[in-house]
Amino acid sequence: MAHSNIFRRYLIIAVVIAAVIGAFSTLGGLYLINRLGVQKETSTKEIPDGQPDLSSTSKVPLSSTEEVSQTDTASSGNEVFWKQKEGHYFMYHEGKRIDEFTNSAWSGKDLLVFDQKTKRTYLFEDFENRNDNKLRLAKDLGLEKAYWKQRGNKYYMYYEGNRVDEYTTSSWSDSDLLVYDQKNKKTFLLENFEKLDDNVLRGAKEMKK
Repeated sequence: MAHSNIFRRYLIIAVVIAAVIGAFSTLGGLYLINRLGVQKETSTKEIPDGQPDLSSTSKVPLSSTEEVSQTDTASSGNEVFWKQKEGHYFMYHEGKRIDEFTNSAWSGKDLLVFDQKTKRTYLFEDFENRNDNKLRLAKDLGLEKAYWKQRGNKYYMYYEGNRVDEYTTSSWSDSDLLVYDQKNKKTFLLENFEKLDDNVLRGAKEMKK
């Protein structure tokens, strides 16, 4: 009988412990649900790490510093807005979030963003200094997938919203620069490169067969 009573006591204690654990688990689950419920807006699109244009190595010797004015960019006729909040960027088109399917890269203090669905590239101007959760109009750069700019004896290339100049080789073709992107297996022509040391983004002409 003594052994039977001891077994019953242990059994009761085990049941009580299990009930307490279950109660805490339920309360904990409700707390997490309530915590998640107050998050009005989340994003997986973090701002790219590091500052661009500081680690890029010199690619070609330049002798010209002539500057030209920037040409007008293509426009889709549909406005896209952006904002920066808590280390993330958010994009909106016709009242809907569209940043889920985008790539981005720093371009100086701006952010270059490629929309994988529409194949359009946008520029968030002065992005670095605008971490204030305010909506702004994105600059539509058009349908080119590749862009480039030149600054201080260096060139910078972007393909589908990613920096790619680290993976390129280049050679002169008169006053143009011919650039091969080893990562994407594509060749681009940077037209009139020798005369455009103005830090302006331009579409790169893809050389096709």
